[in-house]
Amino acid sequence: MSNSEPSTEPVKTAECEAQAPAESCGWSMVDWVLLFAVMAAALIIRLIYNQQLQASPFFEHPSIDAKLHVDWATAIAEGRTLFNGVYPRAPLYPWLLGILYSIVGVDFVIPRALAAVMGAASCGLTFAIAHRYFGRAVAALAGMIAATYWVSVFFDGELLVEPLSVFLNLLGLWLIVRSVRPGYLGWALAGVCFGLSALNRPNVLLVIPVLACWPIVTYGLKQWKDWLTRAVTFGGACALVILPVTLRNYAKGGEAVLIASNGGFNFYIGNNSQSDGMMAVLPGVRPDWWGGMQDAAAIAQSNMGRSLSAGEVSSFYYRASLQFMRDQPGHAFRLMLHKLKFFWNDVEVPNPHNLYFFTDKYTPIVRFLPIGFGMLVPFAFVGMVLSGKRGLVGQFPLWGYAFAYMAGVVAFFVTSRFRLPIVPIVILYAAFGFVELLRLAASRKWVASIASVVAIALLMPLLHTEDITGLKDHAISYCKVARALGEQKKFDDAEAACRKAIEKKPELALAHEILGELKLAQQESRPGIQSLKRAIELDAGRPVYGMLTDALITTRRYAEARRVLEKGIEALPGQTELTFRLVWLLSTSTSATVRDGKAALKIANESLEIQHDDVPMLDAKAAALAELGRFDEAVDIATQALNLLGSSQEELSIRRAITSRIRQYESGKPFRDR
Repeated sequence: MSNSEPSTEPVKTAECEAQAPAESCGWSMVDWVLLFAVMAAALIIRLIYNQQLQASPFFEHPSIDAKLHVDWATAIAEGRTLFNGVYPRAPLYPWLLGILYSIVGVDFVIPRALAAVMGAASCGLTFAIAHRYFGRAVAALAGMIAATYWVSVFFDGELLVEPLSVFLNLLGLWLIVRSVRPGYLGWALAGVCFGLSALNRPNVLLVIPVLACWPIVTYGLKQWKDWLTRAVTFGGACALVILPVTLRNYAKGGEAVLIASNGGFNFYIGNNSQSDGMMAVLPGVRPDWWGGMQDAAAIAQSNMGRSLSAGEVSSFYYRASLQFMRDQPGHAFRLMLHKLKFFWNDVEVPNPHNLYFFTDKYTPIVRFLPIGFGMLVPFAFVGMVLSGKRGLVGQFPLWGYAFAYMAGVVAFFVTSRFRLPIVPIVILYAAFGFVELLRLAASRKWVASIASVVAIALLMPLLHTEDITGLKDHAISYCKVARALGEQKKFDDAEAACRKAIEKKPELALAHEILGELKLAQQESRPGIQSLKRAIELDAGRPVYGMLTDALITTRRYAEARRVLEKGIEALPGQTELTFRLVWLLSTSTSATVRDGKAALKIANESLEIQHDDVPMLDAKAAALAELGRFDEAVDIATQALNLLGSSQEELSIRRAITSRIRQYESGKPFRDR
């Protein structure tokens, strides 16, 4: 390729608009006004959305990922440590939220307002990048599409990492593309942006080496010193940002985990024989974040027959995924194609919430924001093809970033929010495609115009595919609303939402599970037990056995509680919590017909062979030994459990309970519990 480069001198706006060159067009007052208008419109829309969002039961009671972020940030603000070992999740957003909470206290309005500002800034960066490549008209259209793109508006109102990821990625791209030959400082700052982005969502790690290749595209092999120096500057800056987290993980967890330890589990979610490539949970694993990670670790440890570190759990799931690909290559290939299809599909795959349900129910402004992903992609395809005459090589940072990021998402599993960081690039090319189509028509270039229209018409229906579970009937969304309202003690509204879910989908086990939770929370044991049993009848893999056991014990149905636990252990062999509950029941029940110290001790020993430092199980084993009259051994095992406890508030409470039981064992008395 030629090593010559286009001029970096600004050109007149009129000429820039007419030719839409790849060089940097000069900015006039009009361009600055348009940029301000784009950012102002984006901010106003997002602030209105956030105001309307306050009607949602999740606004001040976040769930799953958002709840983890709030809990983590609250711990940071209070000077507590939420994770003693390696980070299970990328830490940047919780860090920033924690800094904010340390200043203003735990708040749900201000973080969303700041996310709205970041969203508006991202729209401004979309305008700037489009202006750099395609001129004012395309920039103005791309900026306004970004400002009014309803999916971005939705996620800019969530306490999730996406607004920060989009902003950092676009800022890094702008630093790279703002001139033909960005200097070392530009490459270093871009590296910092992408390093921070990796600490926010590690998917972007696949993008970093791709972008590092752009200097060779720009300078060619003959100027290898130039491109190598810039690539090293970029990569080195990324590495320097990430390195402190890696060192912290090694110091705290004794493992060289680059950023977070959940990569293997996430990879397995999207690459196993039961996966649909979109759902973010595994069958039989609890739906909350903490419970899901604990169950995932328990399953891995059960399969390996020993206790595993966080890094080893991740490696287990990576190996399991690769084993699936080796054993069932046809299935794995079809699954990958299925994920690729939904990555480019009009459907907004929910995670954690159904976008269609929540925007329709709580944020009416979205009804006036019609542009969706399926409308953009056909124009983006045409735009990318038509932009080829201006040199796709010069646009490498844009499409190289987009396709590399896509590969990082499709390799795991596809959801609406995971593909959000490539949407600005799709918007940019879609805006160019639309403007260029108008130019072709105005120039009477009918062959190119008609070919473009035909391509758009053919692509549009291909991007609208069949519904995926729960998007149309909203039953699962009503379940989530019911659970959130129940946690807020709004039981009448919660039960109404749950009944609505059952009405829409009578065989939905989750709905019966939540109805059972609601009834038990209101001390209505009989209907609560019936609903939980119905949930298990519909889906034996529902993680409700522990809750049902507690309800049965409360109503003194001890023998039935034992049968439920045994059934649960058979259905969900990885949930060690059920094993603990069974050992505890057999060791401490007030029912002589249910107590069986010998069986309890056998189960406890088998469990401890896998995870020898399991404090609850050691406590249960001590109770089993005491039930058998082996009080000295019970004291030794309970003391061993005590020595494994830390100094957190929760652990101090457990310490007091175990200490009290030790005194009983020393006096020759077994422990009885309910």
